[in-house]
Amino acid sequence: MVASLALASCGRSPSDLEACLAAEQARDLTAASECESAWDTTFDPRAAAAGAHLALIAKDDLAMLRWAPRATNDSEGARVQHFCGALHAERGDVTAAEASFRRALALRIDREPLRAVNTASSLFDLIRNRAPIEDSVKLLRIAWHQASLADDPLGRAMAASELIELLVDFGDIQTAETARPSHRCRAGSLVEGPRGRSNSSGTWTLRDRR
Repeated sequence: MVASLALASCGRSPSDLEACLAAEQARDLTAASECESAWDTTFDPRAAAAGAHLALIAKDDLAMLRWAPRATNDSEGARVQHFCGALHAERGDVTAAEASFRRALALRIDREPLRAVNTASSLFDLIRNRAPIEDSVKLLRIAWHQASLADDPLGRAMAASELIELLVDFGDIQTAETARPSHRCRAGSLVEGPRGRSNSSGTWTLRDRR
């Protein structure tokens, strides 16, 4: 409602899609139905992404079940998959969350590197205590590479920091010491190279890139 009133104040009635996108931007859960209307009339992937985002904010499992099958194989579909994965993760459904995050990551790698870093971080945090060591190391490499493509020093720092924690957790203190902030280049080479460990208690916080 708030979003629709804001558009109406511009002197015209908003389209269903405009109202939906405005609702997402305003995080207006009372206008979530606008996205259903927008999808029904336009089948625009942006409506699906906005609707899934609002479903995540509202913790609305039924709404997310409607949006998930509407995900397209593009950047907007990646957003739907990421939001779906986030809700599954909050509900403790690790298997479903991992599947959704992996689909989102596949769509984002080398296309939307900033968002790929965010999805890789969410997936890493999800599997770090459950998956083989190699899976965690692979995700760190992906995050580092995507952050490098995007010229994102924060993303690179996050990947290096996670690597240090992995090394400490698995007892490789000597290598971890060489990778601390005074040895950032060394930390980066470890992320890019074949070495690495899994399991960490850290959490990446790049949620604005979903």
